[in-house]
Parts: sequence; C-alpha cells; structure tokens
Amino acid sequence: MSSSTPNKHLKLEINIGDQLTTISCGHVVAELIKFIAYQRLQIPYTYPWLKQLITKRKELDHENRKESFQSEKHFRTAETALKNLDLILKSLLLEINSPSMPDEVCIILGATPITCKEVYRLILPATCHRPQCHSSLIASDQKIHRNVFSDVSTTDIGIEDSFNENCEELNEIESTDTIKWYQSSYVMKGFKDCIVNGSSITNTWMSS
Repeated sequence: MSSSTPNKHLKLEINIGDQLTTISCGHVVAELIKFIAYQRLQIPYTYPWLKQLITKRKELDHENRKESFQSEKHFRTAETALKNLDLILKSLLLEINSPSMPDEVCIILGATPITCKEVYRLILPATCHRPQCHSSLIASDQKIHRNVFSDVSTTDIGIEDSFNENCEELNEIESTDTIKWYQSSYVMKGFKDCIVNGSSITNTWMSS
C-alpha cells in the first residue's frame, strides 16, 4: 500500500518502575482500549457510563415500560457494541494470562483491517510475573492506575491531533515460524449518540 501522506506515530512510553503480573498487564491493556474507544469516538460515552446506561435501560424492559422506536433502536445498537467490546476484552485478558503471552496487541479502527484509518500498537512487557507471585517489586493496582492513566490523560491532545496513520505498516507484519498474528473474531461496530430535541435520548433512560 502506498500513500503520499507520511505516517504519523505517537509513541507513549509508560514507566511504572516496578514489574507487572499478567493480570495487571491485562488490566492496563483493557483500560487503554476503553480509553481509545471513547477518545476516538467509537463510543459516545465513557465505558463505565455506557455500562451504567445499558444496565438502567434493561430495567425498563423488566418494568414493561413503553419506549419510542428511536430509543429502542439506540439501545440495541449500544447494547451490541458493549457486548462485543466486553467479549474482545475478555478474550484479550485470557490470552495475556495464558502460558504464551502475546508480544503485542493491535487496535485497528476502520471499516476493515485493510481499509483502516488508525492503528494502535501496544507493545507488551517481555516478562510478566504469574498472578501467584508476591514479589515486593510488583507494582500495585493503585500505582499502575496512577502512573498509566495520568500519562494517558496528559497525552490526550497528542492522541487527538497526531495519531492518524494509515495501515501501510500492517503489510510489513507477517506471520513467520516464530511469530504468529491472530485477528479477533469479535468486532465492535462504533456508534454515535442519538439526539432528540437537543438532548441525548439516554436521558430518558436515567430519568425513568
């Protein structure tokens, strides 16, 4: 694939200082994916708020409340996106915590891997401790959250402005005898908020 526009790369190095367990590493990857999904407008709400909205809307079904067609359609769209995102995260956590931990995770935004608009490559640590390890050198969850997500927040403007690369580099990544690349069978389809009379239709879910 050729392009007249040079690729733009954002390299975000996160220095925790201590070592990670496989579970902690998976937690970092999952939170970064949630962050990217929201910041790159794949979901119109933060992951925790999306989760809360879907939970609240399901309560309306149990109460047999009548909703508009727009509300029902938006709920199904948001519910499907959340379900697929959760399946992606669950599969990744299982892979990262498996005996053969992956070297990196690629997050691809776009219609297909070939026609994608953005690529995020998360290079994972070469070595992670197993969950049962109790070394004093292992970073705590509080330290991971404080260091990782403060770094991500301060780099947010850089992500919005400078990380918009094409997929030319993906053609350079091929499976070899020592490296295998796998594509998730789960795909999350992004969606936008549904605005009715100037406000999000989800407001009716929370006020009911």
